[in-house]
Amino acid sequence: MLYEKNKEIVKKWLEKNNILYDNIIFSSEDKLEICIKNNIDVMIEDKVENIEKISNKIPVICFNAGYNEKCNGKNIIRCYSWYDIYAKIKNL
Repeated sequence: MLYEKNKEIVKKWLEKNNILYDNIIFSSEDKLEICIKNNIDVMIEDKVENIEKISNKIPVICFNAGYNEKCNGKNIIRCYSWYDIYAKIKNL
């Protein structure tokens, strides 16, 4: 239930703020494989394991959380809000 609620919150926020996107992928599967299959240029992620794996191939915007504070490195861009994410993507 939380998964579906989060999905709706993200979609509503993007719509409310007139942010266009091609696709949003919410998945518990191997996200690196999904990124590669879908030619994703940048990934927004908060889970440490996914950030570390995906950032070896493409840039990852790390949505800041207490559990991922130590996640740093090449191709990892830390952000603190959806507004911050939007600004960083505009500058990529």
